[in-house]
Amino acid sequence: MSEAETWHSLLDEVHALANCPGWSAAYSPPPTLSAEPLRVDARTTDGIHEVTAVTVRGGDDPPAYSEEQAACVRSAVRALLDLMGHESGHTTTEIALTTAGPRIMSCRVHGDEEFGLGGQRGA
Repeated sequence: MSEAETWHSLLDEVHALANCPGWSAAYSPPPTLSAEPLRVDARTTDGIHEVTAVTVRGGDDPPAYSEEQAACVRSAVRALLDLMGHESGHTTTEIALTTAGPRIMSCRVHGDEEFGLGGQRGA
């Protein structure tokens, strides 16, 4: 399996683990954004992930979403960090809220490299 296929498989698993009601992990036509992408900061200690802040990407404004959507966003981030095997440190994850549910756009482990979609890596 190529690196890109492995990454997309991982994302499918994260989206399935988030298990958000009303959002299907099955493939369908490309989803459309239902809100501005979010920046989710988390702190991990001994493998326990705590979401410390959720803001609209590019600003400090809190997002306007339901508590159900907030729970799904937190769940998706925690699932991603678990699957990455992240045990300690600070991360920033960008998530798009789409009509098909939350979709991870990128994740940065501070002090390390950023992992983007398609298996691409960059600063």
